[in-house]
Amino acid sequence: MDGRELFRSVLIIEDDPSHALIIKRALASFATEVFSASTMAEGTSLVKIKHPALVITDLNLPDTSGVKHVASLIELCKGAPVLVLTSSTSIEDAVKAMHLGASDYIVKSFDKNFNEVMALTLQRLKSAQELRQAKAKLEQEMTALRIAIENGQDGMAVLSGDGVVQYHNSAFDRFISLSKGGISKAEDILGPNVKSQIKLQQDLLSKVSSLGQGAVWTSEINFIDDSEAAFDLSLSVLERREGKDATLVIWLRDTTERKRREKFQKEILSTTTHDLRGPLGSISLCGEMLVDMVKAPEKAQELSRRVLTSAKGALNLIDGFLQARRLQEGTFVLHPTKNDVGALAENVVAEQQIIADSRGVKLTLTKSGQGTGMVDGLAFSRALQNLISNGIKYTERGGSVTVNLNVVAGLVTVSVADSGAGMEPAEAQRLFERFSRLSRHSHIEGSGLGLYLVKNIVSAHGGTVLVTSQPGKGSTFTLEFPAEPPVNDKGQILCLDFA
Repeated sequence: MDGRELFRSVLIIEDDPSHALIIKRALASFATEVFSASTMAEGTSLVKIKHPALVITDLNLPDTSGVKHVASLIELCKGAPVLVLTSSTSIEDAVKAMHLGASDYIVKSFDKNFNEVMALTLQRLKSAQELRQAKAKLEQEMTALRIAIENGQDGMAVLSGDGVVQYHNSAFDRFISLSKGGISKAEDILGPNVKSQIKLQQDLLSKVSSLGQGAVWTSEINFIDDSEAAFDLSLSVLERREGKDATLVIWLRDTTERKRREKFQKEILSTTTHDLRGPLGSISLCGEMLVDMVKAPEKAQELSRRVLTSAKGALNLIDGFLQARRLQEGTFVLHPTKNDVGALAENVVAEQQIIADSRGVKLTLTKSGQGTGMVDGLAFSRALQNLISNGIKYTERGGSVTVNLNVVAGLVTVSVADSGAGMEPAEAQRLFERFSRLSRHSHIEGSGLGLYLVKNIVSAHGGTVLVTSQPGKGSTFTLEFPAEPPVNDKGQILCLDFA
């Protein structure tokens, strides 16, 4: 360690000039600045002016004697260490000074070892000072943390390994009053006002005893007498040793207001989409009639196609929102029946042909195999429509989108291949997440719900979705619908749990 890093400045209070000089030389490599005083009064003045990082004082000065001045000097130094100098016959006085708050003492024995003794003492003083400062900082941070936890909006409790509550804040008490529970043990927290109380208690106790260190378990808490109130419960393990020696933390966050906002947003979205669907459906129908009626001039027909394309695009977007909401709420029910999937595919391709033509994209359908498939007709058409629509949107003018349909022994395989920009493998993995869109396609209209719906429709049928893509070489989406989808005794598939 570089000695100059120990103390910025040192004050020596010593009435013997020769002793002061020896001490000053011993300090040369440990302090940037060393100044001295010969009396307590002079030393006191220098402390007020210079604010030294270390004070070294003799116990016997002209204007004081013994240890009387040490206490006032320590108070004046405001945390800077005070090192006392004493003769070999006055060790008892040095000990008294230590009891008054002096940091250390050194015997004035100016032999060949004095410099080494001084160096070791200074290093010890510096280490002790740094330790005190670190401890003080930690205590300050812990105090701030305790205040933040106690005054925070989130409930917090510390549990032992056997589930006994060792500490909890005031916000936790508010949850206890809602649940009508207790505060002694983990199971008491979930009182009789909590929905599914017994199961949640069992789950919580199981996790308290089995959750590994660093692991986190979460659950949602709802209440019997307040259908809108909700809390997120999070249990984490800070430390776990053998047996029941463990420390766990429960956090409780009130999500009532967030749930209310989400419910309001869903209601607004539902109302808006339903209100928009009617006029857009009328525009779409008029657009189809105009395309059939207007044969010339060419410009009028082009404008009619644009009206139809825009209306169909808006309708697809609204249908996507409505179906995504039904999926999330568990109200989306599929009814697989024997369907002529070839005819379904032809209808979808014919509907998308207008959009493909308007964008200069070649759209073709090839079919192989014979027979029917056990699919929900509307859901199958919706999934295929989303894939074709995406293929057209992401393919430049002059490109192509090819649909291949194959039916063998009831197994339906349909693929949609485009000649668009393609994707990296990492991008393809995120495509089926709700509202997921690639950043480089942000300029292209869309909600990010289409492929989410495709994945869930196919998964509900017990099928699979495969994506193959290369940058610059386009993408191919392949859907497989099994011959026997997992229907219930009513012939239905209830879409209840989707990621």
